[in-house]
Amino acid sequence: MQIYKNNQNISSRLRINNKKLFLAFGVLITLIIIIASLIFIFNDVASQVDKIVKEESGAENTPEGIQNIYNILEDSSTSKEEKYQSLQKLSFYFSDAYSQTHDPKFKDYSINVIGKYAEENFPSLYNPTDFDMACADPVCGQELTPEIKDILDLIKNSDMANIEKRVIVFNLEVAGYMPEDQIDYRGSIFSMSYFDLISTANPTASRAAKLLKDYAESKYNLDITIIY
Repeated sequence: MQIYKNNQNISSRLRINNKKLFLAFGVLITLIIIIASLIFIFNDVASQVDKIVKEESGAENTPEGIQNIYNILEDSSTSKEEKYQSLQKLSFYFSDAYSQTHDPKFKDYSINVIGKYAEENFPSLYNPTDFDMACADPVCGQELTPEIKDILDLIKNSDMANIEKRVIVFNLEVAGYMPEDQIDYRGSIFSMSYFDLISTANPTASRAAKLLKDYAESKYNLDITIIY
């Protein structure tokens, strides 16, 4: 009887161990599937990034900075925080491209591709503002008015220092594309640009400043000689 009892205990233990082994194996398979799914999803995002970067830059290979981001996202030893931060950096690339071109596809891509990937894979860290950007294109905002275009052309064709020219042109383009109802924000940029123009002591810049001042007053009833 004792031998039979011991055999029964052994059989029971074997069944329990087999169940544990089966459960462990099942968990392992599930983890492998999840990891493989994440890699597949990320690879899809990476391929889309590569496509748009190469189209815009004419580069044949992935830029080093973006490849480094891929490496972080694919490295199993990096933390969730590091991976999420790398996605923010990736979004910043598109934010910079959006600022330079005012092409809505960069804004949409950051929100709907990179941001969506971040939301699905790092929900505890995700913040939509990390992947959105202020409107600066004619789709979400408005077309540049003829007056703003004339001011921009005057600045671009001036003999101002290039670094001053680039900053002022960039800011005025952003203000020009803004939705009509963003008066305060537009006023702040107009005011800053006005003072940047007159501080150069450049005759062409002074003409552009006068045109900008008159435009702000007639179009938006703004006195941009006041710091907003």
